[in-house]
Amino acid sequence: MGNAAFYFYPEPNGARLVTIDLGERLGELFFDFDIEESTSTTMTGGVYRTFMMQRQVITIQRDRLKLKEDMANKLRALESHLNRGFSCGFTTDTDKSFCFPVSNFPYTGDSSVQVLGDPFRNMTGSKLPVLDDYCAIETPNIAATYEIGKYASTSGTFTSGNGGTINLADGLNFSYDRPAFLRYYRFWPTLKRADSIGESIITNENGILFSLSIRLVVDTSLYFSFHPLLTGDEGTITYNLGATGEIVPRETTFGGQAALNTPDRIHRDIDSGLEPFPRHDLYPHRQ
Repeated sequence: MGNAAFYFYPEPNGARLVTIDLGERLGELFFDFDIEESTSTTMTGGVYRTFMMQRQVITIQRDRLKLKEDMANKLRALESHLNRGFSCGFTTDTDKSFCFPVSNFPYTGDSSVQVLGDPFRNMTGSKLPVLDDYCAIETPNIAATYEIGKYASTSGTFTSGNGGTINLADGLNFSYDRPAFLRYYRFWPTLKRADSIGESIITNENGILFSLSIRLVVDTSLYFSFHPLLTGDEGTITYNLGATGEIVPRETTFGGQAALNTPDRIHRDIDSGLEPFPRHDLYPHRQ
């Protein structure tokens, strides 16, 4: 069983993956849903709801960090990165940080799900589910669905790079008529800091004992832009998180050879498939 860890590509530059392994399990982890909806009641008592945006809000806490001030200083760099609007990934278990795009449209009651290769594997490593792992299955906004199933097995050849067939212990609750992700339920690849900007994520007792407390939200547009079957995002079509004037093609996985190939530097024109990343020499102004 692995430890809790953060993953990020420090900006500016974004040339290097930094993994902050806390060296221990979390003290507390809980999440809520941030939801935008409108509910109306008719004169006859009927209730109607328009359900729009849904995203998870994750609170991460670890009192009296085992690695003390060394760990606190690493987390301060992450804090600076997040305060400026960039993203990070987080997992409660580095051995289980998998996330697969669902490639078919399973029906309620189905227990087998077809998935493609993990687009985040260069960030987290080629991790695969094991027996009894809990898997979150979720769709993009608007009116996103969310459920958790238990992993049972795979059918045939299954790899992190190519995916395959995942079998769940029980049938799915929902029918899926649009692309979805299947991920370890306590791994989030695209988190941002949405509030309390400037408030320190590290506190200390007499400069000796250091504690972590941070609240992050899932950037669902950033997250689902890594799904190769999406031809457009229901909420916003174009995302350009790079520097002004840069248009950066998409890529299948994080990492690679170029600094542009990170979650905060990928142009968000969602296409019908993931394109190979271009040679670095095609962008001499980034060298």
